[in-house]
Amino acid sequence: MFENTNDAILLISSDRNILALNKRTEELTGFSAEELMGMSVNVLIAPEDQQDAAEKHEKLMSGAHLPVYERLIRHKNGSSFPVEINIFPVKDVRNHLLYYQSIVRDISKRKATERALQESERRYRALFEQSLDAIFITDLDGYILNANSGTAQMLGYDIEELIGMHASLLSAPAEREDTAQIFTALTQGATLPAYERVACRKDGSLFPVEVRIVLVRDEDGTPLYLQSTSHNITERKNIEKQLHYLATHDPLTGLPNRSLFFERLEQALERARKNRTRVAVLFMDLDGFKEVNDTYGHTVGDHLLQAMARRLEASFREADTLARMGGDEFTLIFEDILSLKQATVLSERVLALFKAPFILNREKIMVGASLGLSLFPDDGEDVEHLVNEADNAMYEAKRNGKGKLVLNHSRKPVNATHK
Repeated sequence: MFENTNDAILLISSDRNILALNKRTEELTGFSAEELMGMSVNVLIAPEDQQDAAEKHEKLMSGAHLPVYERLIRHKNGSSFPVEINIFPVKDVRNHLLYYQSIVRDISKRKATERALQESERRYRALFEQSLDAIFITDLDGYILNANSGTAQMLGYDIEELIGMHASLLSAPAEREDTAQIFTALTQGATLPAYERVACRKDGSLFPVEVRIVLVRDEDGTPLYLQSTSHNITERKNIEKQLHYLATHDPLTGLPNRSLFFERLEQALERARKNRTRVAVLFMDLDGFKEVNDTYGHTVGDHLLQAMARRLEASFREADTLARMGGDEFTLIFEDILSLKQATVLSERVLALFKAPFILNREKIMVGASLGLSLFPDDGEDVEHLVNEADNAMYEAKRNGKGKLVLNHSRKPVNATHK
């Protein structure tokens, strides 16, 4: 047993000289048995631990029992490393001291692990306390056990107010039930990637966050608690909205562009099929716009398009869509149309808007419009057919003298005209 062990074993006299040692002692310290035999045990003790070692020896000599303790041992090369020592007296049958047996275990790896854990804990604590993200820990039922200052700042609560609160109350009212279900699913073993949620501040204001929740388990795999990290993504969402707006709107007039027009028309047709109503598509091309550009310049022409867009927008329902297809071509979507007559009346209202001049740079500028109208489902049941039919009707209006409205199904102008 003296040799068949991973621990170093030394037999030490009452005056602290080494009487015997095993092979593991040589491997651990770098000294040979010949070098250590008869030497004071101090040769193996790091200088900073010499005083404590002497005091412990005095206690042993007085008959005291020493619990297992830690010590820095000196290697032959001058380096030091931590060990765990269990030392006890060995006596004869008459209870006379023979020697002390010291069992020395290298704990370098354990100490390195402890230091790594301490450093990890320090970094985590710094991250927990200094992070601008909301980080909080809940029990398995979703009640908050601890929260960082980022949570308090982001949500407007004091940390003391957060402790004991159910985490679902930090979500928007409409999402609280879903949040509670997520916590339940996670404790039952479900995994969840980062997801977006609407958070609710103490004052009731709402804002978007990206949430990551992890279930923390002990070494045996038993669930301990849930850790939630929420990142405020308001700025990101605003940028996404801006990019989406730029991708779907005409930069000159601010109107929906061709792409958004087709998207909204498809949505309008879906609603019309469900509600059994009609949708009217009005295709419009300005009359005399080229002459405005030639006479006043393209800057005035741009201002004219902007003024016309504002005039048309102000004259129709918010649910209606006015879009710029490009150049001086525009489209209108009228939803919830019950009859051809209703669609015609709305289209004639568009023509009427061009009776008044546009005042630009103190100049009265007159332009007209040629309109083509198609109706769902009468003239087509899909986006492509409806747009093509309205476009064809608009060109028919151009051929019929401009300033007119042509209904696709008849390809004839109605009475309303503007020249």
